[in-house]
Amino acid sequence: MTEDARIAWLEGFAAGELAKYGCAYRPGTAEAKAWEAGWEQGRLKRSGMPCREMPLPSEVDEPPADS
Repeated sequence: MTEDARIAWLEGFAAGELAKYGCAYRPGTAEAKAWEAGWEQGRLKRSGMPCREMPLPSEVDEPPADS
């Protein structure tokens, strides 16, 4: 788990809870993907739906290096 991606996920979760969109991370980066995953979970929480309040390892892990 990268710390930057974990922080991005938590920022996205908070934004989703507040119905705010505007990811500050460059599209396609691990941080942007983590932010979007967190935002979706925050949106679910805002809607009263079941959600996760912490990221899955797959959402914040470094992608494998190309061989």
